[in-house]
Amino acid sequence: MPAPARRRWLFDWAVHHFTALKHPPDFAYLKGATISSRKIGAYKSVVKRLARAFDSLNGFGVYSATPNAGNPSIENYCSATFISDSDGLVVICVPVDDAPEPISNSWVSELCSLLTPLYGIGYIRHIDRCPDAFAYGLNILSGSHSTILTAEEQLEADSIGAWGFDGLDGRVYRRGILRDVYRWNFLTAAQLQSSVREQCLSEWIATGLNRGTLSRFTSTITLWEVPVSVIAGVRSELQAAKVIFDERWHGIDD
Repeated sequence: MPAPARRRWLFDWAVHHFTALKHPPDFAYLKGATISSRKIGAYKSVVKRLARAFDSLNGFGVYSATPNAGNPSIENYCSATFISDSDGLVVICVPVDDAPEPISNSWVSELCSLLTPLYGIGYIRHIDRCPDAFAYGLNILSGSHSTILTAEEQLEADSIGAWGFDGLDGRVYRRGILRDVYRWNFLTAAQLQSSVREQCLSEWIATGLNRGTLSRFTSTITLWEVPVSVIAGVRSELQAAKVIFDERWHGIDD
């Protein structure tokens, strides 16, 4: 979990970069021992409480809301969320046109170097499908999307919920388990040493065709980039090896 100074750095980092993207924050919340609730309020009002809050802060959100947003935490152009539960969770969402490409952009490297995550993913998800909620295992759809799900969408919804309940809460990434295969996967030693067909994952990726590429990202993180065209095939092989999260094999009770 980020220490107080790093929490403040992350908050300020989000404000700086969202403003640079022409989406300055207009809503925020703080959660901590000296704060009675995590109610979202106008950014300018919330920011006045920062000085006395960060020593005891265990959660915050910073949002640049869409016009007429009913709930800025899920209807936003940009969001930065820190949750202190378990190992801690940091989620950053920005519009796809403004996302760093390549992912090795300096500000992503900044985040990883300072926060030293145990596992991370980078993905693209439509705003109506609440990309920030997806990260922490909540299947929330905005009001503009039909609440009647197709069979495929229901399977995805079940998978998202299972990750939130068993995957994150069970900290399966510490056992080397991946949530899935994404375009950008930020792996540490625990995941890279997972066993795939009598090889460790890093060897399996490096010695096969169409399995993406590995590159050193920070002192503790290796970036695994996987082209969209091969994700399905890689996913199938890793599911067979039980390296990708499945609540049947990797649940909390295991």
